[in-house]
Order: sequence, then C-alpha cells, then structure tokens
Amino acid sequence: MAGKWIVLTVWALGVLSAQSATYHVDCDRPDNSGDGLSWATAKRTIQAAVDAAAPGDTIRVGPGTYSEGTTLTPGSTIRSRVVCGKAVAIESTDGAEATIILGERDPVDTSYQGTGANAVRCVYMSAGTLTGFTLTGGATSSETADVVHCKGGGFQAPNGTPVVYDCIVSNNAAAAARTRARSTARGSSATSPPTTAPAYANRACTTAWSPLTPAPPWRIATALS
Repeated sequence: MAGKWIVLTVWALGVLSAQSATYHVDCDRPDNSGDGLSWATAKRTIQAAVDAAAPGDTIRVGPGTYSEGTTLTPGSTIRSRVVCGKAVAIESTDGAEATIILGERDPVDTSYQGTGANAVRCVYMSAGTLTGFTLTGGATSSETADVVHCKGGGFQAPNGTPVVYDCIVSNNAAAAARTRARSTARGSSATSPPTTAPAYANRACTTAWSPLTPAPPWRIATALS
C-alpha cells in the first residue's frame, strides 16, 4: 500500500511540474507579440508576462529598465507599472542593480513630491514573489483619504501574501510617507514607515526612502538567513 502511495505522489508531482511554465521578459524586444515561452519570443513588459502566466508559473526578467505600460490598481484609480494577483514567481536574471522597474511621478499635481492622480506606482502585488529588482521613481495618490492607495509608491500589497527577495526600493513618493506598504516576510507581515525598520527579512534586501528627490536616500539594510 505504501508503494502505491509513493507512485501516485510522484505521478502527481510530475503532472504539476509539466503544467507549470516559464515566461521570459526582455525590454529590448520590439513589442509583446511573442508568446514569452523563450528568450527569442520574450515579452517586452513584465505586465504582459504576468497576464499570460498562470499560478505556479515563473517569470524570468532580463536586465534593463522597465518603464512603460501601466495597469489600473485594483480598487483604486492609481495605476501601477506591474500588477500581480497570481501566485507566480517574478525573478530577474541579473539582480536588482541591473533590473529596474521605474514608476512615474505625477507631472501635474504639485501637492507632494509628484504624488497624484497621474502617478504610477512601481509594483502592486496581492500574491506571488518578487526577486531581484530595483523599484524606483514610483508614486501614489495624493489623496490621503484613500487610506490604502496613498501608501507604497515603490511596492504595495493589500495583505501579507506577497514575498519580496533581494530588492532595492529607493526614491519613491507616497502621500502617507511610505515607499513600501505591507508584505509578508517568511510568515510575518509588517508595515514600514520611514522612521521604522522595514520587514524585508528575506535574504538581503535594502529599502531606501527619500523625502526630497534627488536628495540622498535614507537607508536601512536587513539580512537574515
């Protein structure tokens, strides 16, 4: 009987493995017309790969600056460069220093550091993992009554599900003075205002916050095995 269970378990794992896919993203591609299943047919934007992927898939992102395309953030009028609500692994091939997700400040709203209706957050995630990116230049709504979406100009999560590894979050703006809102670090979640150490406890992550750009960012680095 035990032998039968072992065979069934191995077969089930094989089926799950066969069903998962790996998508590729290269900002030097001309557009998103490729299927993303190889580097030769890579997507141009990370969001296109997220849209094509299914839970359990992996998205491999080549080096470069990803600064185009926006998606409406769920429950808000604010847009984000990347919106992910799937349990997918988004990972860079060359690490955070070489792979940048660049948000956008509102060019019209002057209320606070480019926050406003036309701002673009770097990443919004409600599921999945993000590994090896620099998140910079992002901003949020300037309306502080929007208590969720005025936070997290670099990275924002509505719950403790997403996990962030080996990322740099630097020089973003938020009306509520947070460049990163809540995410999970190995089963624990925390918020990170600029006066409190962030919960980037997965491997080595650096977060940086700057009240005035391009003033040198205030930095905290945390490393746990």
